[in-house]
Amino acid sequence: MNSKNLLLLVAVCLGCTAAAAESDSVGNKKLPAGAVLMCRQHVHGSSDKPMHIDWQAFGLNEDRERIKHFYQAQFGQPPTREDAQSYTWIFEGKQNELHYSVRTPSANGPWAACSIQATNFEVIVLISNASWPKGR
Repeated sequence: MNSKNLLLLVAVCLGCTAAAAESDSVGNKKLPAGAVLMCRQHVHGSSDKPMHIDWQAFGLNEDRERIKHFYQAQFGQPPTREDAQSYTWIFEGKQNELHYSVRTPSANGPWAACSIQATNFEVIVLISNASWPKGR
């Protein structure tokens, strides 16, 4: 491989990395600027109807209302559920259920074992997708 091809390959790979950082890998939606990946996990269960859950937790130092409006504009609808601690959008399919949740940080939650702690941020975005390969 000559140096020109190597340089082109490196430039292409850098572009891929930058593009991947702009969207999450669970629902493939745009992330708010400044989102920091705290951790991600794939969980699977075995039963008559096997289920898989992929999730990612992102931390942001932004106002929770601003992040709510960011996702509300992206999804074109208000949250499906909301309470004093979170705003959640739920999208149900035949074989999956996708959740986007904008939450107040706490030490507890699926992110508790992340190497980056939730309490370092003003807001947490939790994205999860439960899928049933054989249907629900």
